[in-house]
Amino acid sequence: MPIAAPSGMRRSAPPAASPHPDLQHALSTGAAAPRCPRQETDPVMKAVALLFSVLRHLSTALALAAGLAVFILAFLIAIDVLARRFAGFSLQGTDEIGGYVLAALASLGFAYVLFERGFTRIDLLVRKLPPLGAAIANVLAYVSLAAVAVFFAHRALLAYRDTLHFNAYANTPLQTPMWIPQGFWAVGMSFFAACAVLYAIRAVVLLFIDRERLDAEYGVVQIADEVAEIADVSIKANARAAGENAK
Repeated sequence: MPIAAPSGMRRSAPPAASPHPDLQHALSTGAAAPRCPRQETDPVMKAVALLFSVLRHLSTALALAAGLAVFILAFLIAIDVLARRFAGFSLQGTDEIGGYVLAALASLGFAYVLFERGFTRIDLLVRKLPPLGAAIANVLAYVSLAAVAVFFAHRALLAYRDTLHFNAYANTPLQTPMWIPQGFWAVGMSFFAACAVLYAIRAVVLLFIDRERLDAEYGVVQIADEVAEIADVSIKANARAAGENAK
């Protein structure tokens, strides 16, 4: 599956050697390099792939929203610091808003980290297990993650319900209605729990029907996957720079 040259690339550059098929797939799709890339033919698998694609894009949107909130928070803190230094007054509640933002962005970013396989895993023993043992360990890892996510989502929803029931407000100068920050927190945790459960169910199914794919998509990230990710970033950066130079 050849990789199309980025637009604006100089023709005088020598052609790069064809990468390994796994790396080539990763560079063309932006995903972690699977060991056996294939096209989906079964309608059920196509539907599942579409569902996960939609969830991935939604998790990316939530993560970007959380990042935007951090940027706005940093701007408010900067104004507060400058106002204290040069104007002698302070914006009230930046520390309180910062706590709400940190709680919300953590929950909103969990699903994105799940799709990017960014959670830390201690793989010292998993790498030494036989294929079947490693597959079972991978499934248990995602099942346990889903159980923890469901627990946190359940507690978040209970807290949000109590907040609405008692019409709770923060005991601070801002008197913030607590349903606002807790609502973002509950939404993030619920979405993360739903994605984690779907991931766990898919892992269990793949354990019985396709262990090779299970290892590729749920296994410990290999060095080749990390190299593919770094190479993808480098190629995009070079293509962008070449396009700017061509202008």
